[in-house]
Amino acid sequence: MHIQNEFLDQLQLDGFTKRDIRFFVDRKDFRDAVSKTSINKFCKENSVNQGSMYQMFYGKRPVPLDILEKLGLDFNAPCMITGSNLSVNIPIDLTKDLSYLVGALRNGTVVREINGEYLCAFYNKNKEFVEILQKLVKNVFAIEPKVEQFQTVFGIRVRSLTLYLFFNKVFEVPQHQYYWKTPKIIENASLEIQKAYISGFWDAEGVCPRIEKLDKIKKKNLCVGFVQKNKESLEFIKAILEKSGIKCGNVFWSTNKHVLKVSSSSIQAFSKFICPKHPIKSKRLEEVSKIFSMD
Repeated sequence: MHIQNEFLDQLQLDGFTKRDIRFFVDRKDFRDAVSKTSINKFCKENSVNQGSMYQMFYGKRPVPLDILEKLGLDFNAPCMITGSNLSVNIPIDLTKDLSYLVGALRNGTVVREINGEYLCAFYNKNKEFVEILQKLVKNVFAIEPKVEQFQTVFGIRVRSLTLYLFFNKVFEVPQHQYYWKTPKIIENASLEIQKAYISGFWDAEGVCPRIEKLDKIKKKNLCVGFVQKNKESLEFIKAILEKSGIKCGNVFWSTNKHVLKVSSSSIQAFSKFICPKHPIKSKRLEEVSKIFSMD
């Protein structure tokens, strides 16, 4: 699926006009395209004042989608929706890095705050892992939020209407995590994309024993799995894992969350299936997998 086209279509279905959707395209390409006619004529025909036009010429103002389409220009460039103050690169395709970030958002947030600002954030207790997420966000969206500490956790926060709308429209992220089911685009993706999504999900909300702190290791006490408030999101993971030959228990409710456990006989297979990036949890999973390989 062409992610960028899907995003633009969803925006227009929700009432955004092509004039609201703007891109910081290559300045030379834009100037060359406009130079085929007079500036005055172009401004009148497109209802643009000359001051705004010259700002577009020098890359200080994004160019509306309707003008780009009229000029036949490629709009694979940083996007800024009217009302946003930060341009964001909108990926063309659903990549493994993007899918991983969507999975990692299970321990994050995509919300409209009380003050009316739009927030997308990733959190974790491990600073090194948040720095890894920071690099992925930079690579995928061409933005670089700083890593901050919030009491007992670290996080990266992006206040951007454009990014909020991207996650909300393309990946169906609601205001509250409890209602966030598996995005349809992930359900219909290839297994490799689904693996990346599940890997990000596990790094964010996965269960793995702190084996380095155990004095005596008993296999019956070692548990690997997932926790999440939304039950369907775990049922989806269970289905994908079991299709790949990884046995799991039933999803069950415990205290204030749903839990999915990987069967002990499949922990080795699970550790080979996912590609975790969390520096501590990945090592723990590797150690637990070694223990079960001794059978």
